[in-house]
Amino acid sequence: MREDVSGTVRSYTGAQRSRVEIRGHLTKRYFTKSEIVLHFHEYGEKRQSSTMQTLKILDKAKMEGTYASTIANSCGITRWSRGADGLTFEGFV
Repeated sequence: MREDVSGTVRSYTGAQRSRVEIRGHLTKRYFTKSEIVLHFHEYGEKRQSSTMQTLKILDKAKMEGTYASTIANSCGITRWSRGADGLTFEGFV
């Protein structure tokens, strides 16, 4: 696993990896877009963090919604998309 932030790449192996617990639920709607709510609880090297994402399922390959996180007390828009290269996640503050 690795992270690329502003051109700085950090690899996570062994003790540097953090454990993440993901929970959520799906609300199936028949007359509007179905919704999925995800809660990420990360047990990081220095501190724990919590992130909630509420996503509307747009089609088989796209979800879009909002997120709120204890990481830098951030919130914004999030998009998930599925393509030939796998699953892509984007977050915008």
